[in-house]
Amino acid sequence: MAAGVGVALIPELALSVVREDVIIRALSPAPPVRQVIAAAPAGARLVPAAPAMLQVLEESAAQYRELGEGRWAGARSKPMA
Repeated sequence: MAAGVGVALIPELALSVVREDVIIRALSPAPPVRQVIAAAPAGARLVPAAPAMLQVLEESAAQYRELGEGRWAGARSKPMA
């Protein structure tokens, strides 16, 4: 992509670090939605980190819901030639 010969659909979660030579364009009118699901076997004994990770996932989901369209909507875009 950075070489100017490609296009990619990348989930917003993967855009924590974006190179300066890559243009980010939001899909319009609305980006596709995906679900992230955490699962564990019923009655399984979980390691102590599991409840903490579930809490992190819940907090992250709440933050993304607050963002609405997402932080990258229209970010560093330029008109198509």
